[in-house]
Amino acid sequence: LFARLAEYSTTLGEEPAVIGDDDCLSFRRLNFLVEQLAVDFRLTGVAAGLVVGLRFRDPLRHLVASLALLKEGVTQVAIPPRESASAQKKMADTMAVEMIVGDELEPSFEGLPLALIDVDWRLRWEAAALGPIASDVRASGPALIFLGSGTTGHPKVMAVGFPLLAQLIKRDLAVRDLRQGERHYCESSFDYYTAKRRTFGCLAAGVTVMLPRGPAHRLVAYCQEHSVQHVSLTTSQATTMLA
Repeated sequence: LFARLAEYSTTLGEEPAVIGDDDCLSFRRLNFLVEQLAVDFRLTGVAAGLVVGLRFRDPLRHLVASLALLKEGVTQVAIPPRESASAQKKMADTMAVEMIVGDELEPSFEGLPLALIDVDWRLRWEAAALGPIASDVRASGPALIFLGSGTTGHPKVMAVGFPLLAQLIKRDLAVRDLRQGERHYCESSFDYYTAKRRTFGCLAAGVTVMLPRGPAHRLVAYCQEHSVQHVSLTTSQATTMLA
């Protein structure tokens, strides 16, 4: 994924990689911002073995932070800001989150350092920063930790390791007819594991990803307006679209 993003920063340059409601990141800028934030994480002690919660209302910032953490080998957990404070705290506790990065100050939780991605796309501490981390005694963890849907009972905590995530992205590229310059839209929030993995796969293929802050009000019209060639939906979302 990162080898391809580095390549696209030159070959695709100013072509759009991600289009949000308020901003558009070219492949060149996306690669630059990911590299910049990865360095910020590294310099402040965010290293492999930590579990970082990502709490963003802006999916573009979420994407850049997520990629930067992947690049540094840091485990990440999505904490949707739409959830109540108690639900967020339960998620953080359940998945052993050690710090939160996001664009939302509240709610804050005692003992959890908080850092914001500011308007300059830099890491800025808003609560007590991390202390020194002995990297030689910290074991590497999985790439992503997330909760299941709960369709078969209580939602289960699941994890995807870095090698497996890489293989799943390769599989997506092998089975989906994705071509450079095309556009992809996923109706599910970027907070969800599948939406995140699909986004990574599209970027690896040189496909432009649509990342609005919320679901499209009229899906078919949205896709026509933005010249979207690929749509990812759950069965319930597809049923609504067809209706």
